[in-house]
Amino acid sequence: MARYSTDDQIKEVMSTSLYRSGATWSAAEMLELVATTKHSSRLLDVLREMHRRGLIKSSALGKRSETYQRAGHTWLRQRWISEVAEDLCSGDSIPAIAGQAARDAFRRARALEGAGEKTCGDSV
Repeated sequence: MARYSTDDQIKEVMSTSLYRSGATWSAAEMLELVATTKHSSRLLDVLREMHRRGLIKSSALGKRSETYQRAGHTWLRQRWISEVAEDLCSGDSIPAIAGQAARDAFRRARALEGAGEKTCGDSV
């Protein structure tokens, strides 16, 4: 039995037409579309992680019924800033960055410092 990482399962959810459509959907509807997740409890864990990362929005309709929807562009932009900071930390950058990318990296480094996290590199 193959084990898939949470990131692999998130990528699969994000590749479905249901997620990309922007429509609301339930966990049961998504479970029918994904192949790497067989159990609803595991899918709910994946959806919680996606919500934590800002990839989806969730709303409860009743006591147990919850719907999900792809997050708007402002949520996704925050994740992109994090990816830029990660790329810079791993050394995957051109010698000098400028413009919006430089401002985003600087803001991310300041946020990490404010949270007591260690920044990496000389400029970030």
